[in-house]
Amino acid sequence: MAAALRTFEVMPLEGEARFGSPAGGRPWIAVLGVGRLGLLIAAVAQALGARVIGLARTERSLERAAAYCEALVRADDEERAIRQVKTRTEGLGADIVVEATGSPAGLPLACRLVRPRGSVALKSTPGLPADGLNPTQLAVDEIRLQGSRCGPFDKAIRFLAEKRLDCEALATAVFPLAQAEQAILAAMHEPKALIRCRS
Repeated sequence: MAAALRTFEVMPLEGEARFGSPAGGRPWIAVLGVGRLGLLIAAVAQALGARVIGLARTERSLERAAAYCEALVRADDEERAIRQVKTRTEGLGADIVVEATGSPAGLPLACRLVRPRGSVALKSTPGLPADGLNPTQLAVDEIRLQGSRCGPFDKAIRFLAEKRLDCEALATAVFPLAQAEQAILAAMHEPKALIRCRS
């Protein structure tokens, strides 16, 4: 939760209004990679009032993101994904693209999904160079790149205490404390397995 909130601390949604999002209204946030972290970022963006587009290569990831996204886009065909995002955003691209794929290929695609004068939030740390990144496009379109990691836990705890999003909906499996071992094994395959410590 702290990492998801940190995304919008270093890149506030209101900040997009500063540049006058050409699409008008609430900002469009595209979350590229709606796995564990991306799903949480999509949920936070929705709770903060953004219109969210979730992008993933698998149907399973998109199905899990449906509750938090106004639009879902398969990202296995990059050109089709770019067309679909631009169609949804009146031909412009998203105001903010959050790159959460965990892959070095995510950043070049994120830069093609964002509108001119938009922002790309970097959440992935793949440890490899991003081949195919076009610095000319970044300069000409005045695209802002912003990295962020984990944020303050006190803000995340407050956000959760205020019940600004339904965290139960994020769980794909819930186990009683007596089945903690099974829960840990399930967590290797389930996007979000929880251990319930109370009866």
